[in-house]
Formats: sequence, structure tokens, C-alpha cells
Amino acid sequence: VSLAFRLAILEHLYPQGGAVAIFDDPFTDMDPRRREQACRLLQAFAERNQVLFLTCDSIYGELLTGNRIDLQRNI
Repeated sequence: VSLAFRLAILEHLYPQGGAVAIFDDPFTDMDPRRREQACRLLQAFAERNQVLFLTCDSIYGELLTGNRIDLQRNI
């Protein structure tokens, strides 16, 4: 519900697109089905807006498309 509300507010404020939404591991407590649905919502939102999605979980590489920057730290 919180994701849908946040995206709805941004759509209302930026009806022509151009909004920026930043997410930092937002779906960690979701089951796989809900995580896939949430990613589809983000993909639809990202068609006209900028989405920055930060995560350390590799599953999102399969669920989200678009430009991707992989950062790896070699210790």
C-alpha cells in the first residue's frame, strides 16, 4: 500500500512525468509474488519517471530492467 500511495502522489505531482523516486532495499520483507508485483509497478512508473533502486540483493537484476550500475567491493 505504501508503494502504491507513494507512486500515486508522484504521478499526481508530476502528471507529465519527470519525477524522481529513490528506493533503498524497499521490498526486503515481501514474499516473492508481492516482490514481483511491486517491481512491475516500478517498471511502469519508470517509463516516464526516474527511478533509483539501491539493493544488495541480486534477485532484482532479473526483476527490473533498465540501466544498471553494479558496484562490487573487493576486500
